Amino acid sequence: AWRKKNKAWEAEIVKVMESWSDRLDIAYSTERSVQDELAKETDTDIPTIAISYIVMFLYVGFALGKFIPVEKSARFFVRTKFALGLAGVVLVLFSLVISVGICTYAGIKATLIISEVIPFIVLAIGVDNVFILHSAFENTLPSDPLHHRMGMAMASVGLSIICAALSEAFAFALGALTSMPAVQAFALYSAVAILADLLLQMTVFSALITLDAKRADQQRIDCIPCISVGGFHNRLEDFSRESRAVMDASGQTVGEDRELPFLARLFRDKVAPFLLDPRVKVGTIIVFFAWWIVAGSFVNKIELGLPQDEALPSDSFLKKYFAYLADYLQVGPPVYFVVKSGQGKEFLDYSDYALQNKICSKSSCDSNSLGNTIGSYSRAPNVTWIASPLSSWLDDYLAWIVSRSCCRFVFCESTAPFTDGRHYCPPITTAEFPDDIACENCDGMQTCVSSDELRDNCQNNLCDRASRDHFDEYFPVFLNSSCGDACGSCGNHYHGDIAPLATHNGINVNYFSVDGVSATRYTTYHPALRTQSDFINALEAAYDLADDLSKKLDLEIFPFSSYYVFFEQYLHIKNIAGVVLGCAMAVVAIVTLVLFRSPVLTVIIVLIVALVELGVAGIMGMWDISFNAVSVVNMVSATGIAVEFCVHLCHSFAAHGGTRDERVEYALTHIGSAVFSGITITKFCGVSVLAFARSEIFVVYYFRMYLGIVVLGATHGLILLPVVLSLFGP
Repeated sequence: AWRKKNKAWEAEIVKVMESWSDRLDIAYSTERSVQDELAKETDTDIPTIAISYIVMFLYVGFALGKFIPVEKSARFFVRTKFALGLAGVVLVLFSLVISVGICTYAGIKATLIISEVIPFIVLAIGVDNVFILHSAFENTLPSDPLHHRMGMAMASVGLSIICAALSEAFAFALGALTSMPAVQAFALYSAVAILADLLLQMTVFSALITLDAKRADQQRIDCIPCISVGGFHNRLEDFSRESRAVMDASGQTVGEDRELPFLARLFRDKVAPFLLDPRVKVGTIIVFFAWWIVAGSFVNKIELGLPQDEALPSDSFLKKYFAYLADYLQVGPPVYFVVKSGQGKEFLDYSDYALQNKICSKSSCDSNSLGNTIGSYSRAPNVTWIASPLSSWLDDYLAWIVSRSCCRFVFCESTAPFTDGRHYCPPITTAEFPDDIACENCDGMQTCVSSDELRDNCQNNLCDRASRDHFDEYFPVFLNSSCGDACGSCGNHYHGDIAPLATHNGINVNYFSVDGVSATRYTTYHPALRTQSDFINALEAAYDLADDLSKKLDLEIFPFSSYYVFFEQYLHIKNIAGVVLGCAMAVVAIVTLVLFRSPVLTVIIVLIVALVELGVAGIMGMWDISFNAVSVVNMVSATGIAVEFCVHLCHSFAAHGGTRDERVEYALTHIGSAVFSGITITKFCGVSVLAFARSEIFVVYYFRMYLGIVVLGATHGLILLPVVLSLFGP
């Protein structure tokens, strides 16, 4: 109930601030504001995402069919493939449903990245296979039985489809070995979705292609097959009039087929001759080599992090709030150094002088103690990222227990925790220690620690410590004491800094027992942190300092601040990305080598995929795209998309007979055109819509990055790869 009240109160505060915005220049935020704005962003960008998928579907429906001249416009309704295109897209969506079902049943939680990225990557791969499989079917003899034609199509492109899908699925699956939850979940969901999509396309979609061909043979209207359109020439007569010689996967002539589609003729008559010109080959290598140098020079300009304002809608009031924080905030976040009872110790005994000297910041403490080290670091905040000395309950207690104005008592009626007639006299009235008559009327007010005791417990030639017995005895009193004009040291605000042991040697330990402490924290501050780099550098500096102190002091010390949970990933993300992408390359190499049995093709494919990844990294540096979990996921997706651009073309090249140039021409004509009309144009249609998204995160990480991935994949797969195959192919 109280949570609902808090949320309602914060929502009302936002409304009040909005009403003041027309009269005051005010920037505001509440605890729930970021969550609310992210939810609003997701809702407002749903129409944009929906339009993106609709555009891709419409394109698939048009592109799978054949455009008919106006005088034969009635044939348009027979020769279109809207139903087949819809079926192909629906099967991709079914693969996503299967992936979500299996992964959620296995207890793998879905994330925002999964819902936004996986549909794009699976649709890219799935639609590409739809075009390639349909193109292979259309290039078979129309006079053959449908099942024989589908068998020939599978023999032609089935191996490359399986090779690409297995490479991508295993590459994604290895991403689950990383320690980053977002990447783990994405990798597993993607792997299952790609395998499910492969199964559905090799079985269901192949059957749907034959059913659609049967519908076209019977002159039935697309999407309404119950209606037949008469008045056409026989389909086989049409094909005999538009025939040309084609070859099967082994390069043998199998008969006559209909005229090639426009894109196939374009690749055969224009693209292939241009790329196979010796001068163009040399120029292509030079241009791409120059691009790799430029891209590599921008890699070191990539910054870590995910600016909060990038995840917000463009009109969010929080953008102004975060901008004002960066411009005007002069105080950094607090950072706590936690000291635990590790290193083989069951608990921390703070009455031990040796432990006190390792922690405190008094002049009698060790020079390299926690407190003294933090104090020296705070003098150079721009270098150390520590802006203030340590706030330590131990320092205050050591000062409080020997102070004549803080820790004092009289011998009258005993007060807890004393039982020997002592009565604690606080410097001010508190609820725990009321200002009763005893402290005024009883004689002999004494300090808690006498001068003799101080002389008996000198540390480093300074006499300012209580005995171990008195240290334990007065600790509960200190934790209930309050500060006042006469005493600046008190302990009632340190309750949250001390974690007691539940039991010690099987006996319940008093909450305020010093020798029952399992962990304590000590507070300092970072300087004002304005950029993502500042937050990451401060976090890294705190971890380095804690590790150094742990080794020197033989204690278990670690730092914590409220923002660390969001930025700790950046301490490891580079290594994680390297491992994931390296494993993906290794999987692609193994699968292609096993299925293609050609070391040369394997090296070429892996090299092209690696160069695409280099280009993606270069684009990130050029467009100021930060390196974070979203961009890592996109780079893993780029591996899968690059494989799609390479594997099918390489398989067609290897399976066809003739010289290198002849095989490249054949591969470009029959497979390159399908890849271009499939994954390239389809993704261009879908990605371009995302440029109009209200959220900057969609524009930056999904429009810009995926636009770059598609452009790099298309140029490397359809321009550089044919040139490399013509020069170095097997």
